[in-house]
Amino acid sequence: MSTPTEKVIQRARRSGGTVAANAVMALFVVYFLLPFWWLLVAATKDNDGLFGSDPLWFADMQLLRNMRLLFAQDDGVYLR
Repeated sequence: MSTPTEKVIQRARRSGGTVAANAVMALFVVYFLLPFWWLLVAATKDNDGLFGSDPLWFADMQLLRNMRLLFAQDDGVYLR
C-alpha cells in the first residue's frame, strides 16, 4: 500500500504528462487551423491589401466585392 505522499507524487507526475500532452495537442490544432484562418482573412482583402497589410488579420472588408468578381468571371463560369 502506498503512502499519501507517494499518491501525491504519482498524481503530480500524471498531471504533468497531461499538461504536456495538452500543450502538444494545442500546437497541432493551431498548426492545422491556421491555413483556414488565413484563407478566410485573404478572401476579405483586395489585391493591394493582400500584399500590403498584415497577412493574418483583416484590413478592409472586400468580401462581397470579391464574391461578385468571382461569380462574374468568364460570364459566370463558377455558377454553371
